[in-house]
Amino acid sequence: MIYEILKLGFFYGCFIGMVSIGFALIYNILHIVDFAHTDRLIVSGYVFVSALTFTNHFAAVILAVAAGVIFAFLSEWLIYRQVRKYNPKLLLLTTFGLSIVIQNVLAIIFSDSLKEYPFVEQTVLQSNLYIRELLIFPVLLIISLLLYYWLKKTKSGLSIRASISNLERAKTLGVPINKIYIIVFVFSGIIAGLGGVYLSMGYGLTPYSGFKIMIFAFSACLIAGLNNVYGSVIIGIIIGISLSVFEMLFNALSAELFTLLGLITILFIKPHGIFGEKLRII
Repeated sequence: MIYEILKLGFFYGCFIGMVSIGFALIYNILHIVDFAHTDRLIVSGYVFVSALTFTNHFAAVILAVAAGVIFAFLSEWLIYRQVRKYNPKLLLLTTFGLSIVIQNVLAIIFSDSLKEYPFVEQTVLQSNLYIRELLIFPVLLIISLLLYYWLKKTKSGLSIRASISNLERAKTLGVPINKIYIIVFVFSGIIAGLGGVYLSMGYGLTPYSGFKIMIFAFSACLIAGLNNVYGSVIIGIIIGISLSVFEMLFNALSAELFTLLGLITILFIKPHGIFGEKLRII
């Protein structure tokens, strides 16, 4: 029983940690919370489930990730960039508005009822583990390692770090800021696509599922420290385990309440994050 609770919490925490990487990147480059990040994840989930009606799982995953990338690219290119030109202070409100638009469009197209994975999941080799669970941690690890290499060893990664450290100076040095924004959003789109696949297979989808995920993923960023990607992954896993344990002891709503109360308490004690400058990537 305890093993099952910890297992569920660990893998859900890996999912939260993966989503928090996208939040951390976007926040550090735009300095705002992108409320629509997890809604793009839900769009990818719907693309995945819908694609399964006419293709296989591998192709459906590719389509879901492609949808996440394209939607993230269009969000930055057609919406956020235009707002930045005229009044950057409106960006936060713009992301919130985009989130509401996405939710309502999805509700019109798919209704607001739960859309479930259309197949019965089978465990792998009698291990009591599903394929999505076996894949989520390696995927999270690969994303983290690629991000580390990208930010530390590549020219575009160094440009991103320069933009985060001092945006105005980066502009004067000729760093292509708009290109950097696009790269960051494309990377976040890949994360959203993979997250949408995991969520749709394990938990089902509603147009409003992204809000709860956004709360926990961004909380992981805040508690770790907003410039600390590794830390947000660790905190995401802890949040997932906490939710699972509290749900076992009480119920789902109480689990969310107690977990959020714990997160708020931590932020009162360590408002700048637990890890500070430790485990820092950006």
